[in-house]
Amino acid sequence: MKKGVHSKMSKLGLILLAVWSVYSHADDLDAITKRGSVVIGVRGDAPPLGQFDSQRGVVTGFDVDMATLVAKRLGVKAQFKTVTADDAVNALKQGRVDLLFAAMPKISEHDKNLEYSIGYFVTAQKLATRRGRLTDLKQLDHMVICVAAGSSGAQLVHQLTKVAKVLELPDEDAAFHNLRIGRCDATPSLEPIALGRLASFASHEDFEVADLPLEQDVLSAGVRHGEKRLVEQINEALVSVEQSGEAQQVFNRWFGPKTATPLIRTFKIQY
Repeated sequence: MKKGVHSKMSKLGLILLAVWSVYSHADDLDAITKRGSVVIGVRGDAPPLGQFDSQRGVVTGFDVDMATLVAKRLGVKAQFKTVTADDAVNALKQGRVDLLFAAMPKISEHDKNLEYSIGYFVTAQKLATRRGRLTDLKQLDHMVICVAAGSSGAQLVHQLTKVAKVLELPDEDAAFHNLRIGRCDATPSLEPIALGRLASFASHEDFEVADLPLEQDVLSAGVRHGEKRLVEQINEALVSVEQSGEAQQVFNRWFGPKTATPLIRTFKIQY
């Protein structure tokens, strides 16, 4: 065989091999469909978006209910694993979960690791404090503020004030504990989580979430980078849940006027 012909055939073989590899690769959506179940990472420490029910031994919350509806639209069974805010992205990258419904705002620094769905909850970072204590963000300069080290709330506080005493603590549990016992004057968190944590205080009437937004956040589901087909299916499922009225029902279940964490729904899930 002539050298030129052999070279052309070799190149053709490499091209065919590459094409075969692309089309033979089963992505996460294929794996989930074949398995018949999807493993979803949810927070167990972010009430009422996600909290561990010790009596039933399961995680419950808004995120859990929304994720269950999405799994139903995908035609698979939902299985849940608890993740922390710090570990959620690693859990996804390492394959411990297939997707995240974990009280997770879109954060640009994680974009190289994740694909995000459309938003399913619009909220804001706000400050939990003693009732009537905070009416102007300028007052932060004279306060002690507890923050979860490395959190987006901590970053916002450092941007807002350069003179306040800021206590860096391991997580939000520690931050809210120190708020409750009076070691600090305020602590930042997503508004629904702040409401949920304050509702658990025995003296919850003494506390409030100040109506002073630090930043608007959109919560989204997260999947592994490159899993475009799975994101598309999740997006379609979320829009379907909105159109059916089920998204409003889930919101009312956790944030309606008769709950411990009342909020007004000012958004709709849409492309």
